[in-house]
Amino acid sequence: MNQRLIIFLHIWQKLFEGELPPSLLEQVKKSQDEEKLVIEQLKDYELIVDSAEQPIERPLDYQEQKRYFSGKQKRHTLKSQFIVLPKAEDIVDVVIGKPGPISDIKICR
Repeated sequence: MNQRLIIFLHIWQKLFEGELPPSLLEQVKKSQDEEKLVIEQLKDYELIVDSAEQPIERPLDYQEQKRYFSGKQKRHTLKSQFIVLPKAEDIVDVVIGKPGPISDIKICR
């Protein structure tokens, strides 16, 4: 992937981390017991999952082009996914920077 894009994504991620509260899963990642407990409790909720694709500059390497080309968008993309509780009560998880062709359900799992 383009080195400038990676730096750009890291800068934005740091800005958002400073402004937004951490996701539930991020808060409990240090303790496996807590993480399992939160995941078990989340099974009682209906979660809202939404994904979005952001266009990126076409990679120079052919293998990278294949990896990031989204047939749905007809361009090279990165995918971000947000999982929240209903009524936006809490952010459960945020995934940023996955290759565009990866399906939403695969990222969610």
